[in-house]
Amino acid sequence: MAAITEQEIALLSKYIFSISGIHLEPGKGYLLETRLRPLLREYQCDSFQELHRKAVSHDSSGSLSNAILEAMTTNETFFFRDTIPFDLLRNKIVPELIDSRRGSGGEKVSLRIWSAACSTGQEAYSIAITLREMLSPIDRYDIHILGTDISDQVIAQASYGKYNKFEVERGLSPQLRQKYFTSSGSEWRIKDEIRTMVQFKKMNLMQPFNGLGGKFEIIFCRNVAIYFNHGDKIKLFNKIANTLHPQGSLIVGGSETLSSIAPDFEVQRYLKGVYYQLRGRETEVKVAPPLQPRREIPVPGATQPLPPRQQPKEAIPAQRTKPPQMREGGLLARVEQEAVKRETVMVESVKPQHPPRRTLLSAIEEREREREQSPKAATPVELPQEQMEVKRRSLRERLDEERAKPAAGSLLSSFGTKGGEGGKPLRFGRSREEETEKRGRGSLLAKIAVKQKKEE
Repeated sequence: MAAITEQEIALLSKYIFSISGIHLEPGKGYLLETRLRPLLREYQCDSFQELHRKAVSHDSSGSLSNAILEAMTTNETFFFRDTIPFDLLRNKIVPELIDSRRGSGGEKVSLRIWSAACSTGQEAYSIAITLREMLSPIDRYDIHILGTDISDQVIAQASYGKYNKFEVERGLSPQLRQKYFTSSGSEWRIKDEIRTMVQFKKMNLMQPFNGLGGKFEIIFCRNVAIYFNHGDKIKLFNKIANTLHPQGSLIVGGSETLSSIAPDFEVQRYLKGVYYQLRGRETEVKVAPPLQPRREIPVPGATQPLPPRQQPKEAIPAQRTKPPQMREGGLLARVEQEAVKRETVMVESVKPQHPPRRTLLSAIEEREREREQSPKAATPVELPQEQMEVKRRSLRERLDEERAKPAAGSLLSSFGTKGGEGGKPLRFGRSREEETEKRGRGSLLAKIAVKQKKEE
């Protein structure tokens, strides 16, 4: 078969744009050739131009146009893709909506969520599992999740909710897989408690948004506008703005931005996540119902009528002084408290555990404790006071004698008694009294001398 020509690239690009809104640049000829070549054999076409002619003129059933769409659309998806949008859903967007709508009565809180370009349904089911995990009991909420896509084949697979082992292991933890899926051989099917929360239908985002059933509080439109040209992106997000609830939130792909194509939206940031809300959105303020005057109850045996009750003052609308998400006991407040606890535990777990610094004082104390605990340590013998005084006196006398009579062979004995005054021998060093006088009364030696004098 011949390679695709420039004319065939232009024809097929225009046709694909007309049925799906997907914009193919002139340099994407290789993409058309590789993805549409299998259709040449299937529909017995000799060239890409003949394939285009059959799709335009001889496709009354629409099977060929669907086959072209299936070949040209990218159905890359998996459960909890990117994780950040689902963290936003769990920790910020849904708690704020519920806290602002929770009434005093027993009415259910309504949540309508749209997953645009849902592919084979992993995104829509991930939303349902997130809500099921965080909202308990789930019966207190009126939840509707809609998943739409342009492909009949992926919508059929999403509605059935059946995935192979590779698909169910991408992004899905073993705990959630065992909790919300049932295995059948090498395939897994999602349980009815999740599947009944989601509805799927075919829809082309380039056509008018009909049959959606009202506005949505949350819209996921991720990684789909990147296939449209600038003008079609503006049209798409204008229609989404008209479909979003005034308090609603829009989540797009991580690489997408609406700064230059959707002036109706303003960016909101929470932790690492980014989402969009309408500018000048309304804030729901609940007004307290007017107080009704009480009926007077007649009292049997009363001679005089009771004084009239004071009429209640005019009801004042219950204006919030704090945002609903900061209300004590609110869902968002509880979510944020749990997040702070988790972060505190994580910080404590990664904090380095250093051994305590061993100071000189602690080393001395440790040595003293070891010496006291040692069995070889000598036990001091306590002597009577009189024996202690005698022992001290004898030691002092012996010390004075040693100083007065130097030992033979010492340097002092070589001088003899010649150099002394009045026949006194020479002495080296000072006596205790001289040393005390020299060093002063405040020295440690002086204090010891004074203490010894008192003891004598």
